[in-house]
Amino acid sequence: MVWRLEVFQFDADTRSGCNLNKDLEFLGRTWGPKHAAVELELRFPDNYPDAPFFLRVVRPRMAAYSGHVTAGGAVCLEALSLSGGPGSWRSDMCAEAVLVMVLHNMLHAEEVYVQTAMGGGQAGPLRINKDLGRACIQEYSLRAAQEAYQRTGVAQQPAAATAPTQRGQQPSLCERLGLEESQLPDHWQVSEELLKGQLVLVDLPLSGAALPQDRRHERAVTQLVLNGCSREQAVDIADMHAGDAEASLAWLLEQQQASASQADPTAVAELLANGLTVEDAEAALRQCGGDVDTALAWATDCVEAGGPAAVERLTGTPAAGRSPGGLPAGETAAARRRQAQRAEREAQHCRLQAESGRVLERFAHSGMRKEQVQRIQRVQNLHLYADYRRRRDKIEWLISQSTGGARVGALLNERLLFHGADKETLATIMSEGFDHRVSNTSGAMGAGVYFADTATYSDTYSRTPKHSADVAGSYGGVPGLVHLGGALRAGAQGVLSVAGAWANRSARAAPPPMAPAVRSAFLADCVSMLLCDVTLGIAGVGQPGMRRAAPGSHSSSSGPPGGAIHAVYYNDQAYPAYLIHYR
Repeated sequence: MVWRLEVFQFDADTRSGCNLNKDLEFLGRTWGPKHAAVELELRFPDNYPDAPFFLRVVRPRMAAYSGHVTAGGAVCLEALSLSGGPGSWRSDMCAEAVLVMVLHNMLHAEEVYVQTAMGGGQAGPLRINKDLGRACIQEYSLRAAQEAYQRTGVAQQPAAATAPTQRGQQPSLCERLGLEESQLPDHWQVSEELLKGQLVLVDLPLSGAALPQDRRHERAVTQLVLNGCSREQAVDIADMHAGDAEASLAWLLEQQQASASQADPTAVAELLANGLTVEDAEAALRQCGGDVDTALAWATDCVEAGGPAAVERLTGTPAAGRSPGGLPAGETAAARRRQAQRAEREAQHCRLQAESGRVLERFAHSGMRKEQVQRIQRVQNLHLYADYRRRRDKIEWLISQSTGGARVGALLNERLLFHGADKETLATIMSEGFDHRVSNTSGAMGAGVYFADTATYSDTYSRTPKHSADVAGSYGGVPGLVHLGGALRAGAQGVLSVAGAWANRSARAAPPPMAPAVRSAFLADCVSMLLCDVTLGIAGVGQPGMRRAAPGSHSSSSGPPGGAIHAVYYNDQAYPAYLIHYR
C-alpha cells in the first residue's frame, strides 16, 4: 500500500518552518500551485505494523542531509528503523502519530556537519535546495531514494523499500521507459498486466452503484440474518466460510446447540462473588462454554462495551467460545483482517465513484446528459502515458525557457478535452495512440490531431460510421473534430464525412480486428468517445496547410472559450484518459 500526501503551512513559530513556508510560496507563485507543498510518499510493507513504512520526499528537492532527508530523498530516522534502540520503530503507534513526530524532527534537526560514503554536507532543519533553480521542483525517483537509504546502513530496511535492479537482471518496463512507478497517476491501479505493457481498462462505478458482491456470499449472509444474526455478524461468519451458505449455517447451528445448556449455578455464584450480575455471569458462561476462568477474563474484556450481556445482545445469537466481537476467540484476528479488507474495498469503491463523478460532470457540463452514460472506463497504457509525460515535460521546459520561469503552470494549459470517433478508431487510439500522419493539410487547422471543449461537438463524430479512404471532394471550410487526426471533408453530394485512421490505404483495405479485451469493452447499443489529457501549451491561430504549430506556440485553437476546437501536431501531446459509453 502506498500513501501520497502534501504538507504545507509548516510551524511558523520556528525559524526553519517560517523559511520553509516562504520558499514553498515562492515555488507556488513561480511554477504553479502544486509546487507550494512538500509531497511525501509512504510505502507500507506487507508485515506492517511489525515493520515500519518507508518514507521519502517526492518533491521539491531538499538540501542534502537537511531535515534527515538523504541525497536521494529518503527520510532516515531511528523512529523509522528496526535498530532496537529506545527511539526505534514502535508497532503500537499509528502512521499519523509517527508522521507528526517525523515532521517535528525535520524542523528541529541539529545543525552539524555529517560525513557519509558519498562525501558529506551540512545537516540541519529541512530546507529546499534553491541553488538548483528550476530543477528543485523535479521529483526524486523511487530508486534513488532506495539506494540512498541503503547507503545509510540503517538496520533492517523496511520490506517496502526493495533493492534496485541488480546487474544481469532484466530491467522492468517502467525502467526501460524512464518512468518510476511512483510517477504514475495516483488513481491508477498498478497491476501485473499494466507493468507488462498491456492496455488495461478499469471500470468506474457510476454514481449510486452498489459495491459489487459475490452472489454466493450474499446468499450466505441473507440466510444467516434470517436465522437471527445481525448483518455485521453474518458478514463475518460468511467471510470465515468463504461465502458457503451451508457451511455457515452448520457452524451457527453448532454454536447455538453448544450454548443451549443452562449455566452451572456454582460457576454463576463464583462470578457473582467477583462483582458480576446474574445476567452478565450467565452470558459470560454461555460465551465461554462454562469455563469460569475464561468467562471472568472475557467479562473483563467486555466492560467498556457494557458487559457480557450487552455484548451478547449486540452480537445477536449467543454462542460458546465467543469473543466480544461475536466470533470465536481464535477467529478475531482473521475477522479484523477481513473487516479491514472490506473497509479498503468500500473506500476504493468510493474513490472510483468520485472519479467517475468528475468525468460525468465534465460530460454533462458540455451539453450532454448524465443519464445517457452507461459506462465509464479509465484507460491505462504505460507506453502511451510515458510518451505523454515526456512531451508534457518538454513543453513545460520550453515555456520556462521562453518566459524566464514566470507563469509556467498557467501557460502549460493542460486540459481535459473530448475526441469523438467510431469504435474501431477509438480502439486503435487506446492501444497505439494518436497518429497525425493520417491527417491532411486541408483541415481547418492543418494536419493535426483535433479535440473539442464540448462533448456535444464530439458526439457528431462518435455517431458517424467509419468511412472509406477514397472520399471525394475537398475541404469546405468547416472546422472539424476528426478521429485519429483525419480531416473533415465534403463528399460529392456535399455531405460531410471523416477521413479515418486508414486514409492512406485503398478503399478495399480493412482495418485490423480489435483485440478481444478491447472489443468487449464496447457496448453494442452505445456509442463512445474519449476524454483526453491534452497539453496545449501556448495556443496559436491555426489555418489550413499547417503541419506544425505557429512559431512560439505549441498548439492551435479556434472558437470561443468553452466551445473551441484545438489541434496538436505531436501524437504524444495527448493521452486518452477515459472511455465514455453513452446512448
